[in-house]
Amino acid sequence: MMLLMPPALIRSTMFTSIHSISGLRLALLAALALALCGAGSVRAEEKPVVGADYRLRPGDELTVNVVPQKEYDFIAVILPDGKLILKTGVTLKAGGLTVAELRKELTTMLEKQLVDPEVTAQVTRLAPVEVKPRDDESKKDPGKVTIVGAIVRPGPLTLEPGLRVRKAIDLMGGTPRDADLAHVVVIRNDLTRVVVDISTPERVADPSSNLLLRDGDSIEIGTVAGKSTQYVWIGGQVLNPGFYELRSQMAIEDLIVAAGKVTALANLTHVEFRRAGTKSEFIDLAERQRLGLAGRVRLQGGDEIFIPEYTDSVIVVGATANPGVYALKNPQKIRDFLTEAGPQVSSSLNPVIVDLKAVKVMRRGHGEIPVNLKEALGKPDSKDNIALQSGDIIFLPDKRQGADRRRGVLDYLQLLGPLGFLAGGLF
Repeated sequence: MMLLMPPALIRSTMFTSIHSISGLRLALLAALALALCGAGSVRAEEKPVVGADYRLRPGDELTVNVVPQKEYDFIAVILPDGKLILKTGVTLKAGGLTVAELRKELTTMLEKQLVDPEVTAQVTRLAPVEVKPRDDESKKDPGKVTIVGAIVRPGPLTLEPGLRVRKAIDLMGGTPRDADLAHVVVIRNDLTRVVVDISTPERVADPSSNLLLRDGDSIEIGTVAGKSTQYVWIGGQVLNPGFYELRSQMAIEDLIVAAGKVTALANLTHVEFRRAGTKSEFIDLAERQRLGLAGRVRLQGGDEIFIPEYTDSVIVVGATANPGVYALKNPQKIRDFLTEAGPQVSSSLNPVIVDLKAVKVMRRGHGEIPVNLKEALGKPDSKDNIALQSGDIIFLPDKRQGADRRRGVLDYLQLLGPLGFLAGGLF
């Protein structure tokens, strides 16, 4: 019964009886009481129970005992690389082994130093379990919202964390002047409608107006009654295709500038122009540019412009007297192209002017490809004699003293012909 008595009661019994117990019996009782009190207040940590097929992993703590050579006992943790450092300083690969396999490995190793060592090993603490996100969570679609109505670029928008109404509108190019920002409608997934006012900076700063968006939300932006805004559309090889507000006296070139200008692949000699009620026509903007103001094509509301890209062509820029767009015979390697494109191109391969060892080919989707053109011209089977693709831009760097080394590909494109000022990017 005494073994079941709580520690507090044992202390009380020991205190009240202390004067009637002999010295020896008092010492024995005190020792027993202290032992029981300790057992009640400090509970020994339970050792984990692992199965025979459990495979050891980094972070597991092991206790190894060697009988009768106790000096070889040790406690160690399996390192991140799966190794275990013995007391002797020797390392042993423990990760992936069962406890029985580890004991066998330790015995074999210690038998080289000891006579018939009896080795035991047990896991005293398991490594913490690393919680990894499930595949379906890590690959989860961030979601989308859709914006329609009086917006420059209507359509779906990827939902980023913390996205609110005002920022979503800005990411889609903003709104025209007649947009009614005082009555923006947010439609939730459950089809509830919330009308918000983001027409002033104060309203935008108010989270109850500038709502936090959720996956599946739709935003509708109307127009202010009494105002009328007309739009024109541009697509193809411009940096920001979409609808744009028609400005007074706007021409095709003005619309291209509003759309961020064109890519290097834009074929401005074959621009498709569509006006409501008429057939599409193709316009050579380079030719129109030569005519000055008389050649500008004025736009009307509803007009559509499409900028195509060059096909089967390569662009050559840099230290050449004849930069421009040249036909490509697919397939064709860079050595054959430069030597067969005619004297306008081949005459540019002057090693006094062009740094042939530092030529670059700019390719959509691949970025910058360095080419040692001197090697390619001298050895047709050289790895530098790369196969060209339609749309490639060959950049011939200027090696002459005093040349502006800071001038890049885009700088040369902007000097290319009468419409170079419309170049806004490579691809």
